[in-house]
Amino acid sequence: MKSINFWNTPTFYSLALPALTTMFGMQFLRLLFPSLVWYLGDTVEVAYVMLAPFALGIFVAAFFAALLRRALGSRVAMLATVGGLGLARLVEQVSEIPALDLALAAIGTLLFTFFFPIYLAHTRAHGGDATRQFGLGFLLGIAFDTTLYGAFGTLDLSWQPGFVALILVAMFVAAQWWLLARTSFGEAKNTDASFIASLPLVAIPAFIFIALVMLQNLARATTLTGLTPPLAFGLIAVSNLVVLVLAILVLRGQRWMI
Repeated sequence: MKSINFWNTPTFYSLALPALTTMFGMQFLRLLFPSLVWYLGDTVEVAYVMLAPFALGIFVAAFFAALLRRALGSRVAMLATVGGLGLARLVEQVSEIPALDLALAAIGTLLFTFFFPIYLAHTRAHGGDATRQFGLGFLLGIAFDTTLYGAFGTLDLSWQPGFVALILVAMFVAAQWWLLARTSFGEAKNTDASFIASLPLVAIPAFIFIALVMLQNLARATTLTGLTPPLAFGLIAVSNLVVLVLAILVLRGQRWMI
């Protein structure tokens, strides 16, 4: 198997763009469910039984990503989903209106679900190591998000007040847009997966939600292990590092003997 050179400029672009986009998507997921329960459930008094179909509908919308890509073309679809996700994240950081926060969280999560099939179609069009690099970029995004979450004391960056958080988010969004602008596009016909092959894509946001609630949850790790928050955060960070190292070894075609 051909090994991947992780230390060149094109590879950096192909890792960093999905990493930043995944990080934004995880932050929107962490914002969406509390907003549904608190704003729609408690403030607007929407019946709780209606909240689950609303959330489920956002994830199932990933099936329409292929239609969006065919209608807009590969380039415009990528700009709309990836760039739109970054724009929504930036606006959400300055928003102080609960209804707008919920709308942005829903839009951001929807764009995040579109991101996977649209970006994977883009990687299949370019062939080579692009698809495998996307997988590593996805894992990097999870690690980046957890690191930020722990660094701010489990108070999500979306809820952090002041200019420090805003400047940090603006820098991340600017970096994402810069990477997107340097991405080469091609229309790449016949790269969309079939309906059956697209089914696993719907499970990706659900997997991320499980990772947020269980695997990357600092408060849960602190309670279950009895460690102090800094030590629990260190445990999660080391676990993420181990996963990244194993992923790199697999992608480089090496064997890990256990």
